Amino acid sequence: MPNSKKLTHVRPDSAIWEGLQSYASLPAWVITATDPLRVIHAMDHGIPEFTSGNKILRNCDIHHVRYKDGKWSGTYKLEVEDKTNGTKGVEVRLLGTFLPPDQIRGRKMEVTGRLGEDSWYGFLPEVNLEFQKLEPEKVLAALSLLTDPEGSRQLLEKSIRAGSPRYANLHIEACTPKVVRYKPGSRCTVVYQLEYPQGNSSDPSWPNLVVAKTYRNEKGVNAYQSMRAVWESPLGTSKEVAVAEPLAYLPDMRVLVQGPIREQQTLKEMVRSAVCTRSKESIEEMFSFMRKTAAGVVALHTSRVQSGLTWTWENELAVVQEQVDNLAASIPALKVGTEPLINQLVALALAYPPDHLVPSHGSFRPAQVLISDGKIGFIDFDSFCQSEPALDLALFLGNVKSIGLTAFEEDEEAPVLDRPEQEARLELLENACRVFLDEYETSLPVSHQRISLWETLDLLTIVIHSWTKVKPVRLQNTLFLLEQHLRRNGLVEYAETTRENK
Repeated sequence: MPNSKKLTHVRPDSAIWEGLQSYASLPAWVITATDPLRVIHAMDHGIPEFTSGNKILRNCDIHHVRYKDGKWSGTYKLEVEDKTNGTKGVEVRLLGTFLPPDQIRGRKMEVTGRLGEDSWYGFLPEVNLEFQKLEPEKVLAALSLLTDPEGSRQLLEKSIRAGSPRYANLHIEACTPKVVRYKPGSRCTVVYQLEYPQGNSSDPSWPNLVVAKTYRNEKGVNAYQSMRAVWESPLGTSKEVAVAEPLAYLPDMRVLVQGPIREQQTLKEMVRSAVCTRSKESIEEMFSFMRKTAAGVVALHTSRVQSGLTWTWENELAVVQEQVDNLAASIPALKVGTEPLINQLVALALAYPPDHLVPSHGSFRPAQVLISDGKIGFIDFDSFCQSEPALDLALFLGNVKSIGLTAFEEDEEAPVLDRPEQEARLELLENACRVFLDEYETSLPVSHQRISLWETLDLLTIVIHSWTKVKPVRLQNTLFLLEQHLRRNGLVEYAETTRENK
């Protein structure tokens, strides 16, 4: 293996960056369908209830835009005022499906039924959208029990007792649930404040705060088994990083119950704050916690925990290729545009063999690092696996840079950063990444070439997700990151000419 830390088995290939230009701009018709002002204008001039003046459209919030099964769709929440009865703030929820121009050419605007009724339908060619009433949100089967104070008290007491001998005598006097995250019909996270009996019947080691997480698939099993293995390893008592104690897993409900990790902020929030303020104090604080996080990752990677499946770079590449293929079903040029990069990466993966497998978090990002009283904790072991160190390291480093370039003090939808600001932020973020990696390598050697290969896939994934979720600002910032990453590794030359000609 070459001694250089860069990818040396490569020559700059203009076809790589030229191909990636197919991702440079989202289709105009997709952008139009996600512009609230354009949608409001089309509805005001196309839906009879609004054109007649009987109802007034006050606002339109667009959420959950996703590309699935060969098409984009989103949830459109309308705030409607009904002048006929003086009702204000009535919410009408519609499902909007984006239609490509070649599918609607020649079609005229069409609206049938009464707005808000199940049979209502609308087609507004001005914004390339087909609307129908959104089906009621599915109710998570376990939600009523998880949020009922007495029902959840009994459930937690029984499951925690059965989950560990140390809690065999646990008795919960009262339970106060608080939903902190909820996706209807899919996921829910509930935090419980527990109260115990006064006197000798309670144990000071019993947790006063526990968390219940639901899963839509079998990832909860992997999370619980992995957390149990981590908790019983040296990592469970590590001074470098805190991990949550797994208390129980309820397979019938797909619910994981775990102990708490204290949180004042996440590392993601700290990075964003440092990038926005750029004060000496905030930067030094960020660097300090980068070192602490690196020490925590070393503790994880050396824990010898044997849990989870093996996940390779080839597995990751297959996932990325599937995402490209799915998107190319609508935009064929995207697959062609990715091929030169993918082909080069495959060749490089053969030239630079992976490091030995280690216990790996699997989805390690700054958002998974909790900070409290100067200490850190790691959460979300759903994707725990056995992999080379570069899996965790590359994903973390790429996301540090990505979130730093999309950090704004107030407006998440602020315009794309200009080039000087992008470069200034990236310099700071790369310094933070260097601090992290230097600290990691004081304890463990790692192949920088493998990190580069994994990070290329991670950045390409963010580019793809910027398309599937219609995030034009994130797209431009990530393309800038990807270009700089490829240029630094010798895969492309500086693309100034390409940019000037755009």
